[in-house]
Amino acid sequence: MAVWEYLFQNKEDINMLKFNAMDHFKNLLINYTNNKQLALDFESPNSEDDIFIKMAVIGFSYNSPTGDWGRGHFDFIRKRLDGDLATEETEEVLAAQEHEIKLFSCLCLGFLLGLYQAEKITDQKFMLGDAHLPAVIALYRGTKDSPF
Repeated sequence: MAVWEYLFQNKEDINMLKFNAMDHFKNLLINYTNNKQLALDFESPNSEDDIFIKMAVIGFSYNSPTGDWGRGHFDFIRKRLDGDLATEETEEVLAAQEHEIKLFSCLCLGFLLGLYQAEKITDQKFMLGDAHLPAVIALYRGTKDSPF
């Protein structure tokens, strides 16, 4: 038995310790095209749900039922879109890349919200995952399999 397993006898504590946002985000990137198609096909009863919100709902659904998606989740994503994910798109190529980055970010943030909703991660793990998102984007930006 590893030392950390001895210290954390509760299985939930061990699972929380093993949480690696980078691995989760990489898997979301690998399945990005399928996730984007799901978002495009998703028919939301809410007229204010644009493609970015729909991507977040798809990410959320990896860990929590879509019926658990609520106004607070929507507001969180919308605030991020209007805040640090807001861009001033100037060049056509750059605009396309930024659009895909925003979609991927919403997918990942939705994924984290779903984990949090299902009580699979703590506030600290959510913030850690959120902090890793720019690193994942920077790491994979411009690679052959990346949409951005």
